Amino acid sequence: MPGFARSKGWVISAALAVAGAVAAATAAAESVPPPTAATTAPSEDPWASGQNWLSVRAGYAKSTAVGAGDGGGGYGFGYSRMLAPLKVHKASFFKQGYSLGAYVHHELLGKLGAATEVEVPVTVEMMRHYQWKTALRPYLGLGAGGFYRKTYRTGSDIRSINPGVYVALGANAPIQKGQLLGFDVRIIRLNTENDPVNPVFGAGGSKSRHQAPLPSGRPRNPGAFHWSAKINFTMTY
Repeated sequence: MPGFARSKGWVISAALAVAGAVAAATAAAESVPPPTAATTAPSEDPWASGQNWLSVRAGYAKSTAVGAGDGGGGYGFGYSRMLAPLKVHKASFFKQGYSLGAYVHHELLGKLGAATEVEVPVTVEMMRHYQWKTALRPYLGLGAGGFYRKTYRTGSDIRSINPGVYVALGANAPIQKGQLLGFDVRIIRLNTENDPVNPVFGAGGSKSRHQAPLPSGRPRNPGAFHWSAKINFTMTY
């Protein structure tokens, strides 16, 4: 049966071709070296895209509001992630060196006798880390969030939550693998009025707030500045 013989020959030829292709693919796969630790390990550069930062900091905090006490100590902690570049059509955003983070701080803004004024900011921020060719790399950015403020032992304690915005600047340098040491300065603008007037810390607000109203009759801005300067320790992974 010649037809059957021809079909059998085609089947055998096809099977041999498939077997040859599989053998060639297997040989090619075996010739590729397995991935090494150098290619699979995450980048050791703390500022590389995708790096995570866990930070703790401690230092000085102060309010410039009218009637505020002497500055005191403060501390905080938070998490940041180095962003990967984002491309939208032909535009590119967040080139290497940008981070997005969230932080919580506890600040002793002032103390007059036994009375104290405390603030707890809960904020989010975006920072630009400058890629200098040095171990020390500075950063600059903006943040915003809610600022819980409370007075203690004043005879008429107040509590308030106000939105605030701030500028943050500082610098970090590696001290060993996965660890950075630096400093952080924050200048915050927010409503610092005490309503009702506090018997120890007064009316609060900025100095201009207690001047005559604006020509339009509107009262002046009740905002004042809070600022802090802290040493910052970060673990990266």
